[in-house]
Amino acid sequence: LLARQPSHQDLHWLTEFARLVPEARFSFVCDNLQHFQSLLQSSATRADSTTPGVFIDIDTGMGRTGISPGQEATRLAEEIVQQNRFPFRGLHVYDGHILNEDYQQRKEAFLDAIAPLKQWLSDLETMGIVPEYVVAGGSPTFQCVAECTSWHCSPGTSVFWDAGFGSRFSSYPFEPAIRILCRVISLQDSGKVCLDLGHKAVSAENPIEKRVFFPGFPEMKFLKQNEEHLLVDPGTAHQLRIGDILEGIPWHVCPTVALYNHLRILDRRGVPVDQWDVVARRRLG
Repeated sequence: LLARQPSHQDLHWLTEFARLVPEARFSFVCDNLQHFQSLLQSSATRADSTTPGVFIDIDTGMGRTGISPGQEATRLAEEIVQQNRFPFRGLHVYDGHILNEDYQQRKEAFLDAIAPLKQWLSDLETMGIVPEYVVAGGSPTFQCVAECTSWHCSPGTSVFWDAGFGSRFSSYPFEPAIRILCRVISLQDSGKVCLDLGHKAVSAENPIEKRVFFPGFPEMKFLKQNEEHLLVDPGTAHQLRIGDILEGIPWHVCPTVALYNHLRILDRRGVPVDQWDVVARRRLG
């Protein structure tokens, strides 16, 4: 499931992928009737068993993409069901705005957010439109989805986990699977330390103190970051020397992974056993 609205070129690529892997089912999301009609006009190929399906992207409060449950969403659903090009697969419901640290509060926010959707779903079913799948939630709310509905969970960050979600959702039994190795490249007279961990090495959209976490230095202060450098104050009692290696856990793992060509895979003893290519690095502009 391509969880964003495709351009015409995206849809062409997705269709080609579907033909290359006929044993899998490919789908995309759409939240706009005009956009869907433009995709229909641009795709003259007749539908077959490999044709990508479509999920309606539903907005339950995040305000990024998606259509709100209601009349416009109903018209979009009717159009998708009535056309003979892309099979209607279901609904995609992402709620990345629900970030309450307390689980009960998070669950209440989740239930409040999906209440209008559930009512709209009931109305759809009376019209004979029954989604095959409802794919819902992210990592913070996947437990809510699993406990409260028969929907399909879609956690993403849980694959690798990171310091951001780890600190916010400590009750989840996930362990960070990603470490960034960096080195001490300069020692300042003031006791400050410079590491080779710049913007190009770790996702930098968060405030500087929420970009990387060093388990061995929980009190480390972050002072300045540039493209190639991270200046830190590890405390006056540190014993760091030039060339020392530090292991950092990214605060936001998703965009951090895309900064690397490969991931080196270690076993439980710390021995390298494999290497994974990061395919996202080869995307076209």
